[in-house]
Amino acid sequence: MVTVREIAARLGVSGSTVYLALRNGPRSRFVSEATRKRVRVAAAEMGYQPNQLARAVVTGQTRVIGFVGASVRTEYTARMESGVLTVAQRSGYLVKVLQTRDPETEALAIAAAIQQRLAGVICVAFDDAALMQAHIVLSRQGMPLATIGHTSAVFGRRRVPRIRVLPDDEAGVASAVRHLVGLGHRRITMVTNEIGSSAWVLRKKGYRDSMREAGLPTRVINDESDLKDATARNQLGK
Repeated sequence: MVTVREIAARLGVSGSTVYLALRNGPRSRFVSEATRKRVRVAAAEMGYQPNQLARAVVTGQTRVIGFVGASVRTEYTARMESGVLTVAQRSGYLVKVLQTRDPETEALAIAAAIQQRLAGVICVAFDDAALMQAHIVLSRQGMPLATIGHTSAVFGRRRVPRIRVLPDDEAGVASAVRHLVGLGHRRITMVTNEIGSSAWVLRKKGYRDSMREAGLPTRVINDESDLKDATARNQLGK
C-alpha cells in the first residue's frame, strides 16, 4: 500500500506536509493551496488510500460502529441491521455485528466494543438492566450509545440518557384493528407473549382504544393454554 512517506519522497516534501494536505482539519491551513493540490494529485496517481487502522492507533478512535443484539436470523433484527449498514456506509463508517443470547454475552459484546475502540454502539432490544449497565460502562469511555426497540425510559429512578429509535406500536395496532373492522370482523382478539414490556403496554392500549371506538368487546390472550382454549371454542362455534 502507498504510504504518506512515499508521496513525500516523490514530491520532495516532509511527511507532515503530506499528512496535513490530505486532511481537512484546522491545521491544514499551514499548507499552501498549491502544495495541497500537488499532494492530492500525486496521492490519486499513486493510488493512496488512508490507513484507518493507523489513524485509530494515533487518535484512539475508529470509524466502526458496533451493532449489538439478538440473532440476525430474525427478520426484525436483520432489517434493522440492513438499515444501519446502509446509513453507515453512506457516512464512511463500517459496522461490526456482535450477536448476543443472554446477559453474559451482552456484557461480553459491550466489553469487546470498548476493547476495539469502536466509534459508538447500537443496542437492539436490551432489557432495562442490560441497557443501564451498558450505558454506565460505555459512558466511562466516552462512547455514545443508541438503542433500537422498546425498553423503559427509566431504570429505577434513574433515566438512561441515550438515543432511542422506537416504532409507533400504539398507532400500528390501532390501524390493524380498524382494518379488520373495515373487513367486517367483530370478534378480534389480541394475542401476545410480551407482558410487561413498554411495547406491550402501548400495543394493548392501541388495541383497546380502537375496539372501544368500534363498539366491540376486547379480549387479550397472553398464555399458550388460553390461546388453545380460545381456538377450541371458536372451532365449536362458541
